[in-house]
Parts: sequence; structure tokens; C-alpha cells
Amino acid sequence: MKKDPDHGALHFYVPVELLVPRNPNDLACVESFKGELLEICAARNNNVQLQVSDKANQLGYFDVLKELMDARNPAVSSRIAWKTNDGGDIKAQDIVALAWIPLGLMTSVKDQNGRTMEPVPPQSIYKNKGVCLKQFEKLMSSSSVTTESGEGYKHVLNNREVTSAFQIAVELPVLYDYIYERFPACYNAAGGLYGRITAVKTLNEKRKDKRTPFGGKKVETLNPEGFIMPLVYGMQALMENKVTHGQHEIVWRQPPMAFLQNHLEEIVAYYSGIFSMCDYDPQKIGKNHQSYAQALSGFKMALAGIL
Repeated sequence: MKKDPDHGALHFYVPVELLVPRNPNDLACVESFKGELLEICAARNNNVQLQVSDKANQLGYFDVLKELMDARNPAVSSRIAWKTNDGGDIKAQDIVALAWIPLGLMTSVKDQNGRTMEPVPPQSIYKNKGVCLKQFEKLMSSSSVTTESGEGYKHVLNNREVTSAFQIAVELPVLYDYIYERFPACYNAAGGLYGRITAVKTLNEKRKDKRTPFGGKKVETLNPEGFIMPLVYGMQALMENKVTHGQHEIVWRQPPMAFLQNHLEEIVAYYSGIFSMCDYDPQKIGKNHQSYAQALSGFKMALAGIL
């Protein structure tokens, strides 16, 4: 927000979303749009996401994630919009969704009402990042996770498990990009024809600037997110909750990048069996719980040396 020095008026940006039919001149298209408009409006929750994100940022719930990302992955950190009009092209909820992969291994936490929190379902990290964000706010508002700093409304993270999960979470964008870059070649090595998948072909015809989602590295082939996210979730098999000096913490079982370099091809070969069952549709794959179970199983089998 800024003030006009000449007229004293305040100028600021307000997020606006317009829903319009694809072709206003096509009567059939307009009628179809009118019939689906209520369902579309009910499903849209971007405004809620923005409000939750801004509130979480203001309360300091993102502070440790920000600090860790700044220290370990500054190139990605500079692109994250932690609040509305922050200027970044990576949304806070994208990072929060990834954070639920290690957070899913936490011991039980009670929310402000004393109820034990349920972990976020694996498929929600793809299909419902708004839910991930709301659950994140609920987690961070728990008195066993954060406490008021005594300086205004800011909260301070005081839970070792959550902190350790964040330490893993800030590594995930780099690992995501590695899987993203290698996936087409791994899929083809397993006998597939990745470029012939309709969703892949359509995506790559539409977008000429081909880069990884977080690091922005140029790649030859773009991937639908629904194909990649289950594999990223599968890395949970490389994590464990262990007790160190009497405290629980989430740690890597072994260095994740080296593991991916050695085993990603065989994991993709195992995981890609789900593609035909879902008609090679990234939406079906990304929203299907079985996709995440398949990817997780692939990582576990590779970890055990039986894949």
C-alpha cells in the first residue's frame, strides 16, 4: 500500500478472480457454463487460502520455514510469496503442502480444542493445498507447537519435531526438481513412450519456456504435476521419526539426493504401473490414494534392496 503525496489517496492491490465462459459467443458454451457456475464457485477457495496464508505469516508461523529456506535454498526462497502481493511466483501453500510429507511422521499433536490432529491425506498435497494450509495453521496454533513471544501477536516455534520436519521440508523443492527433470527419461527407460501421453503432449505444445517448478532450471520436457507429486511423497520412506536425547525428530535415513541418483529409474518403473489404471490422466493419478501408496512402496522396496 502506498500514499499519493499529491492527493492523499491510498493505492493498493486487491486480488480479483473473474469467472467467464471460454467462448461468450457460443450459446452452448454459455449455457454449459451457467449450469456449472455454482459448482465452480463452491469449489473455488483461493480467497480463503490467501486469507489463511496472510494470517499465518502475520502470526509468525512461517518464520522458521523462511529462515531455513533463506539459509539452505536462497534461490527458491526469493521466489516464494509468503503473503498476498509479496511478488513471488511460488505460493506459500506449495511449500506448506510439501512440508506435510515429513510432518506426516510426527507423533500426535492436540489442537487448541484438545482434539488429536489427523495427518493430511497424501493426495491433498496435490489436489487440495488449501486443506494443507488450514491444517498447518491449526498445527502451528497448538500450544505444544508454538507459544506467544510476548511481543505483540507473534508466535515462536518451540517443538523439536516440527522444526526437524521443516529442516527436511526446505530440501524438498530441490529434490522435487530433480525428480521432475529425470522423470521423462526414467519413464521411457521402463519401456514407456512419455511424449505420446496426451497430457504431456498438450502441456509441452502450449508452453515454450520449459523449466523446473522451483529452481527454474531449463528442461527438455514439462511434466503434469499429478505425475510427479506421488513420487515426491514417496520420499517419506527415506525419513524416520527417531528419539535423540529424549526428543522426537524427523531425520533422513540416508542422503536423499544420492538415493534418487541411484534408484529413481527403478522406482519410476515400479510406480508407472499405475498410469494405465488411471488412463494416463494426471488428474486421476494425482488424486488417487493408490498412486501415493504405489510410489511409497517403490521407495521402500528400493530402500530394502528388493526392487
